[in-house]
Amino acid sequence: MKDKNINIEKVLNELESIVNKMEEDNLNLEDSLLSYEKGIALVKTAQENLKKMNGSVFKPLHPFH
Repeated sequence: MKDKNINIEKVLNELESIVNKMEEDNLNLEDSLLSYEKGIALVKTAQENLKKMNGSVFKPLHPFH
């Protein structure tokens, strides 16, 4: 997840897939923890991308800040 240009929709789709898998499947403890860790990493990636997008959207609105 180190690529800074990851498409936010792709991240959210992958996160949704993990959530669905955890809700529907009978995962063992190890697989559940791995899925959880991957989900947390995806959430962090999505948050970072949204912050960057937010900064690029509002930067032109506040040129003196």
